Amino acid sequence: MGVIEEVRKAGVEEIIVIGNGADRETIKKARSMGAIVLDFPYSLGHNVPRAIGAMHSNGEVCLFVDGDIVIKAEELRPFLEAGAKGVHVAVNDLDSFLDRFHPIHCISVAKQALMLAAKRQELSINTMTAIPHAIRREVFEKISYETFIVPPLAQVLAIEHGFIVKAVHEVDVITTNRIRKDHKKVNNNLPSSTERILGDHAEVLHHLIQKTDKRGGFTDGGRNQEVLERLDNT
Repeated sequence: MGVIEEVRKAGVEEIIVIGNGADRETIKKARSMGAIVLDFPYSLGHNVPRAIGAMHSNGEVCLFVDGDIVIKAEELRPFLEAGAKGVHVAVNDLDSFLDRFHPIHCISVAKQALMLAAKRQELSINTMTAIPHAIRREVFEKISYETFIVPPLAQVLAIEHGFIVKAVHEVDVITTNRIRKDHKKVNNNLPSSTERILGDHAEVLHHLIQKTDKRGGFTDGGRNQEVLERLDNT
């Protein structure tokens, strides 16, 4: 229950735990620590608990963490402080990891491509796929809770609505993340977690293309295609 302890130390008063197929002892202990527990005895699927937690929250600034990763209170406070100062979506700044892994991981490629497509290249690989992040109440009021099931979609929608989205602090959730079954390759195929995250970002790229044009709003450099059509007809 270290996660609850650190979140409370960071200054969070309303702590919501989504029992996502958790064992009875975990549910009991979370309640004994004063958390609001929404108990689902079956797996909800990735990121569905985030949407449910957001739906039941009341705070002006909501902090999202993972029950499997204990993050110290001092590492969580910058996200809450950014939210209190008006940053609508405060995300984890993972830029330094771009220099630590070679070749660049395909998930980082997808994140960077999405932020480029959203015309927010300064956000680099920093999307709501990674915890921790903090979100102000105004975002929930403008964007449906369902979109938080696909975190980068919620982020791009926040950008489109003119909300302030900023990478505010680095928390290492890459080397500290527990290795799960879906993180491992099977028959040399991509891990299912990687496929899911790539699919999330592909879905949001599709959204951006639908809102703009087949080039996603990027110029073609003024190419004269008509001349080829005229020559082809002669």
